[in-house]
Amino acid sequence: MDDLPNPLTPADCDLRGYRWMPLDVERVIDSDTFGLSTGDEFKTAFRLWAKSWAQVPAASLPDDDRLLAHLAGLSENMLKWKKVKAVALRGWILCSDGRLYHPVIAQKALESMGKREQHNEREENEQSRQQRYRERRKALFEALREHGIVPSKDTKTDELERLVSLHQASPSVTQNVTCDVTANVTHDAAATAIDSTRPDSTGQDITKTLGGSTPVVEPCVRAKPAELSAAMRRHSIEAQPGDPRVIAAAESGISIETVEAACGEARAAKQGQRINAGYVLTIAERWTREAAAPRPAPSARASPQRTPSYHDERAATIAALTGANRNHEPPERDIIDVNAKLIG
Repeated sequence: MDDLPNPLTPADCDLRGYRWMPLDVERVIDSDTFGLSTGDEFKTAFRLWAKSWAQVPAASLPDDDRLLAHLAGLSENMLKWKKVKAVALRGWILCSDGRLYHPVIAQKALESMGKREQHNEREENEQSRQQRYRERRKALFEALREHGIVPSKDTKTDELERLVSLHQASPSVTQNVTCDVTANVTHDAAATAIDSTRPDSTGQDITKTLGGSTPVVEPCVRAKPAELSAAMRRHSIEAQPGDPRVIAAAESGISIETVEAACGEARAAKQGQRINAGYVLTIAERWTREAAAPRPAPSARASPQRTPSYHDERAATIAALTGANRNHEPPERDIIDVNAKLIG
């Protein structure tokens, strides 16, 4: 078989599972086989073309009369097979691997093989992408469970990532926000006016921390999700303590006063409109971030000119009489009561 051509399709050309085979109708009708064959001969030829598509390598047939008759559906009628064989096998050539190949079908098989490889690659890439997506969501759910948050399975990935990012903040930042947010937000929202005679929601006594001569640092106690949701419901805003957004807000240290002030801000911005909990918490989170941000040092300002006192006027008069330049220095006690007289 050294003088035989190489196989027309590679040994791994496997198109099994492809339930279709491309058929160039015009080429078939104009072919010599179509013009020379009888009905039985063309029927057998077409059957062998189709059977070769599912062989490995594709577009090939075994060079064995009994197997060919079986594939042609004539294994029980070998006489008929021998009668139609010559025309039915027209165009097939024997190659060096001992199998018959049809050049036209081999061409179509190679084209389909390339498309199948591209399809398989796309499928693998899609499966890999979906696998990475599932693994990412699983990691986000596990991270939230570590903080005691159990969101519903249909929570969007963007929302999961937002909740996780809230709990990855620096502990020192979170503590500062928890303790200082009430005092810093109050100057921006009148609705957050705090009674200085009661402890605030973080557990600190405001009289001690703001009004006392010696600040006393007490541990911060975060507001509970139920308290935050109740604060919103007092403003007729639907909120549930099991909402992941409410839980995240409580974990990040947002106070009840901040939430109530945010409710007032939301009502003012959306008068007569329905307001959801997410909108309120977005305002509260923004205020919390602004409260935690370091404030620039106040710029030096010129001291306001003060009204001269009685002693300043006396000192100026003495300076004018004696010719001394006092540079607005305070008068010395031993010359304040000196009797001055006009000289000359």
